Amino acid sequence: MSKKDKWIQLTPSNKKTLNTKVKSIRSNLAVVVRDLRIAKGYSQEQLANIIGVDRKTINRIENEHFSPSLENLVKIFEVLEIKPHKVFVV
Repeated sequence: MSKKDKWIQLTPSNKKTLNTKVKSIRSNLAVVVRDLRIAKGYSQEQLANIIGVDRKTINRIENEHFSPSLENLVKIFEVLEIKPHKVFVV
């Protein structure tokens, strides 16, 4: 088995670490989206309409209950002028 194959295998230990990192990114995303949406004067409804999703989707992102698709994430980043490094910090 190559080193690359070993890296891909999930063990209970690295799976827990991965889950922790995902939760951290989801939390960062929630805070950044909420803070910048408010700073730019958008309601959840307005932001949702701009990017083409339901208001509940924005609410769920801001409350860490949902991770947006890559397409919607890019739209959110563009509308709110979010720099990816502000979110993807673990």
